[in-house]
Amino acid sequence: MHQALKRIVLALSASVVISTAFAGAALAQDRKVDLRIAHLFTGANTSAPLYRRALDAWVAAHPEVNLVREETANDDHRLKLSTDLAARNVPDIFYNWAPPNDTNKFVEAGVALDMREYFSKSSAVKADQWTEAQLDYVRRGENIIMLPNVGFKCFTLYNTVLFEQAKQKPPVTWDELLAVSKIFSDAGIVPVNIGSKGGNPGHLLYNVFLSQLGGQPSAEAVAKTFRVSEPVFRDAAKVVKELRERKVFPQDSVGNGDWPGSIALYNNSKAAMVFTCPWMLGQIKPEIARVSEVMSFPTLKDAKVDGRSFHVGNINNGWMVNKASFQDPRKTAAIVSLLDALQSQEVRKGLIELGLFPAWKAGDVSSFNINPLAAKVHAFTSQVPQTHAVVAALLPTPGSLTAYLESIDRVFAGENPDEVFENFQSVVTRERR
Repeated sequence: MHQALKRIVLALSASVVISTAFAGAALAQDRKVDLRIAHLFTGANTSAPLYRRALDAWVAAHPEVNLVREETANDDHRLKLSTDLAARNVPDIFYNWAPPNDTNKFVEAGVALDMREYFSKSSAVKADQWTEAQLDYVRRGENIIMLPNVGFKCFTLYNTVLFEQAKQKPPVTWDELLAVSKIFSDAGIVPVNIGSKGGNPGHLLYNVFLSQLGGQPSAEAVAKTFRVSEPVFRDAAKVVKELRERKVFPQDSVGNGDWPGSIALYNNSKAAMVFTCPWMLGQIKPEIARVSEVMSFPTLKDAKVDGRSFHVGNINNGWMVNKASFQDPRKTAAIVSLLDALQSQEVRKGLIELGLFPAWKAGDVSSFNINPLAAKVHAFTSQVPQTHAVVAALLPTPGSLTAYLESIDRVFAGENPDEVFENFQSVVTRERR
């Protein structure tokens, strides 16, 4: 009898111990912080393996956090964010495009964290890791609403062999541009390879002319004023028309437009210079890349801003944080730690080596695994921190953007700039209604 009672007591004790262990495990699980991160680094996205490694490492180091990864590709990600916002179900951390059309709705809904709060708590990431121009693009009022991640700056390349054969130096001024262009044109060489098809890449060079003529403030005001017919917009278009008439540009703007066509002549030593952007560097033939150097587009005759003092470019995208999540004391430390990991030197180096253009102060990248021409471009563009925003990213509606790109095509095709921009203004005015 005594032995039987003892066995019962022992069984009950073991049951209590097991139950307590299971309860402790469940309690530990309940105490985990749930953190949602939404991004587009999945599928064929070239950055997907890099971010997967970074997130896996962070999860392994933070067992106290249950990280929920919400991954959607390309424009599906844009739709997902809009849906989440409408449902008041915005993730704790999310990757977003930087232009106002994508970010302002989160600001207006009171969702976007002012990243200065993050900077104040992070020991690894501070505002001075970005230039003022980079932060200005994602500033709304006094608030910095995004950590800029990837962007671009456009530039001009020139073929050193062709210039040496012509016994010429790369032009800096308008007069030098016209003089050297005549020499090349007479020799059957296109001076500057550029074109415009669907606005690309012509609208970016047009943007350079607009900025040189002092039109950057007008461009930045477009989203508020809806005015695109001010004289400076037309004057920049008239520069395009004049350079086309002087045979500085190819005459077939459509055939030489879009991205592949815009470098074809340069790639075949049939153009002395080419205006292009970082994503085209990998498509320039190695033998041409070896003899290429980087320059600013020459300064116009009536310029108010020196062409060497800025670059035209944009912040493409970056990381945003749900304000309510960051202010939740259970989540603050985890969000800070995860953002630090996403901005680590390993991640930043990896992005550059993938061929992406940094939207932070990259510093010296000569030791990175990138091609020599890309290293030259990074070094050249980093010398001038001032970046002028691209008009195409500032336009207030999809309809106005379409009309703008079509207008640029017409200007590069030689149409009257006054008529083109008058029509463009009528579209924008109609869009406002």
